[in-house]
Amino acid sequence: RFDINLKSREIEYSELDPASNEFPCSHPYRHGHIGTRYNYMMACNEPKRGLPFMDVVKVNMDEGASGRKVWRADGLISECVFAPRAGFDAATKLDEDDGWLITQFYNPDVPDQTQFLVLDAKDVEAGPVCRVKLDFKVNYPFHGTFTPHVFV
Repeated sequence: RFDINLKSREIEYSELDPASNEFPCSHPYRHGHIGTRYNYMMACNEPKRGLPFMDVVKVNMDEGASGRKVWRADGLISECVFAPRAGFDAATKLDEDDGWLITQFYNPDVPDQTQFLVLDAKDVEAGPVCRVKLDFKVNYPFHGTFTPHVFV
């Protein structure tokens, strides 16, 4: 984490999580807000290994490494997308972590199938509450973001 003081032009660095992490996401209606508390990342939670990404990590930015929650998949995952449970009102009227994490999942033992996993953002350690199984492979990795609008 880099904290930049624009007035003094000083930069402060601190490690918030010891794992190899990629593509952090947070509540989409809190992007850029001071005080955003939770970040979710795909990670390799094994020390001194960068890959493969098999873990979903939730980091409480106020607590750093001591406030991290981890769920390990039995295959490969991609970046998470945060979908608020209650739409825009969730940004101010509900808990910041009241929503769903969606991630693409691939198990090399089942090469012709891709799954999309849905995790409760409040309870990442519990693992998926839903698995959407596709009968074909979606190339890895899938990138995305949440929007309440449908663009067709």
